[in-house]
Amino acid sequence: MIRKIIQIGTSVGATIPRDALQSWGVKAGQEINVEFDKEMNAVVIRPKEGKISKADERVARLTLSFINRYRSDLEKLARE
Repeated sequence: MIRKIIQIGTSVGATIPRDALQSWGVKAGQEINVEFDKEMNAVVIRPKEGKISKADERVARLTLSFINRYRSDLEKLARE
């Protein structure tokens, strides 16, 4: 899948399609392991082992709600 690197404040990120997250068993706000494989010249993303805390789950729900509410504005900002 081709994804675009977007500016997020002073950081950058890439979006991951919802169906990919679901197939990995990962939800928004959940921690993941991101590693760089030098031999393959590839970024490897894996779900973090362990459970998500109730506080993190709440933050993830609120963040997702914010993103969904302001999705069109956020997409416009990402294109600039």
